[in-house]
Amino acid sequence: MTKLGTLAALASTGVLAAAAFVRPPVSPAPTAKAAPLVKAAWAAPAPVVTGTPGFTVTQPSAARSFQVEEIVFAAWGTAVGELGRSLPREANPEGPMSFAIDDAGRVHVLDQLNERISVFDPVSGAPARAIPIGSDTAQDLVIDPAGGYALLDRLVTRDVKFVDGKGVLRTSVPLVGPNVPESGVVTALFAAKDGFWVETDHEKLVRIALPDGSPDPLRPTLDGRRFGASPLLRAARDPAGYAVVSAVGSGGFLARVPFTAPVLELTALESDGVTTFVGAHIGRETRVAPFQLFDEKVVVVALDGAGDEVGRFELPPPLGPEEQFKTMVLSPKGELHQLHVGATGASIRRAR
Repeated sequence: MTKLGTLAALASTGVLAAAAFVRPPVSPAPTAKAAPLVKAAWAAPAPVVTGTPGFTVTQPSAARSFQVEEIVFAAWGTAVGELGRSLPREANPEGPMSFAIDDAGRVHVLDQLNERISVFDPVSGAPARAIPIGSDTAQDLVIDPAGGYALLDRLVTRDVKFVDGKGVLRTSVPLVGPNVPESGVVTALFAAKDGFWVETDHEKLVRIALPDGSPDPLRPTLDGRRFGASPLLRAARDPAGYAVVSAVGSGGFLARVPFTAPVLELTALESDGVTTFVGAHIGRETRVAPFQLFDEKVVVVALDGAGDEVGRFELPPPLGPEEQFKTMVLSPKGELHQLHVGATGASIRRAR
């Protein structure tokens, strides 16, 4: 999906189950009606807390305050500490596809164009290091709780590769199998204590590997996203300006989250078991050709365990047409991070 194009075309993508990533790599789910229940009422903006220069964090009254700051910037290039970017005329523009945050706050960026994982340590200030992976077709990564990484390649090798901390291949598991009819429907990769799960069509999770990286012969499924002990989460968008978030299970909720402009796509659905974050890329479009978007922003809303809004903040919208697989992740400390592709490089912003 490019930045340009009519809102009618965007609206035709309908309501997405689970979270739709920026420029989703597969066809969205069919249109569905938004739930009528309103749980998260958005008050008029009140105090403004400054974060990254050039951006503001807008809060409703009596809400949790978030501070947004840029913690990593990497210029485009091939040197250590830089990230790869490609803008071909006859193919999809591409930048770093995904990233992950470890327990120490280090940022692990999938720099697939340079065939490596680039690790940045904004806490200690240590220089970036590069872990070669020998592939430029991986699209998602997670940190393996046992050490190393799991890498998703859904289009070429059509598998999940497990590499150690030096990038050496340990094993791989094919994507296609029970409950995954074709690799192109995979929309995300997750690591959990009980194994490795892939998301299909932004709707359900399928466990394809056990904790040691061996294939799961059963391939069980879950209808929604699971984060630790939290209920199963699902989200859908109403292009008119809402996101509908449901948490199914003990302590579940249903919330209709309003935004101040049409929702172009959902960009995040994350939870730490206490707070659920739903992110939306919103914007408007000119009514005459050439049709162009304006008033764009990414808005993230925090919900408590009852589905009530406890705060929200703004992040910059995508600037270019680069395809990205994962633009937001929640750290083990409950801090939301954004991977933002810009004109001169990529930034990691942290909200806490």
